[in-house]
Amino acid sequence: MTTKARLNGRLSSIRPARTSAYPVAGAKARHNGKSSAIRPVWTSAYAPTSTKAKPNGKSGSALGEPVWEVARLFPAQGEWTEEHYFSLPDNARVELVEGRLEWLPMPTTSHQRIVAFLYGLLLAFVNRHYPGAEVLFASLPIRLGPKTLREPDILLVLPEHRDRIHEQYWDPPDLVMEIVSAKNRAADIRDKRREYAQAGIPEYWIVDPQTKTVTVLTLADKSYRVHGEYKSGETAESVLLSGFRVDVDDIWRAAGSAAPTARPSQRKGEKI
Repeated sequence: MTTKARLNGRLSSIRPARTSAYPVAGAKARHNGKSSAIRPVWTSAYAPTSTKAKPNGKSGSALGEPVWEVARLFPAQGEWTEEHYFSLPDNARVELVEGRLEWLPMPTTSHQRIVAFLYGLLLAFVNRHYPGAEVLFASLPIRLGPKTLREPDILLVLPEHRDRIHEQYWDPPDLVMEIVSAKNRAADIRDKRREYAQAGIPEYWIVDPQTKTVTVLTLADKSYRVHGEYKSGETAESVLLSGFRVDVDDIWRAAGSAAPTARPSQRKGEKI
């Protein structure tokens, strides 16, 4: 049996995973050096090995249970490939991490205002001082390694690296920004910091509305060092983009306002 999914506007077949590929209940797998249970994607427990009989004599998932027969058509956590990932519905808010699907929280209004504000500033700056660079925003996956695709809030590629731009995804960009979600703090602050460094992304901005700080990380070998941790009353600055600076308080003002206040006419080195 095969299922059909749309990929690049065309129908393609996804072969269901063999039932034997699924581990038994309680099976363990290594992820980031830790042991964790491998579970089917949409469930909190393993599908039963037998199905309940219905009053009409037919077998299948019981009323009120997940449809285990459908779940078995998809890979187990840890076995998802990039092909599987790109065949998901376009409205699926998920990232692929070492063959596992991780669901992203829904963005809030303030989160999106911050994204719009920083995107506007960054776009205006590179258009003026780095012609040929490209700045985009989520949801656009970046490929960090085999079976790992993340979707940073803002991403930038310099002109000399435009060969990293592909239609469905980008190879590791030159700069990424994440606005920390209250429901996803560990991923933005810890996991992505490690993954972005290992992928060789030169600069990572962590914008944290909860602590009202902006942390600018710059790559040193295969790990990040803190260039600066900026708080209220201070100005965050880039190492990669000479002259790109952002007033931290302007970010929080933008979060509470309906419109960003980008100033595209700034000179290189001028405070934004």
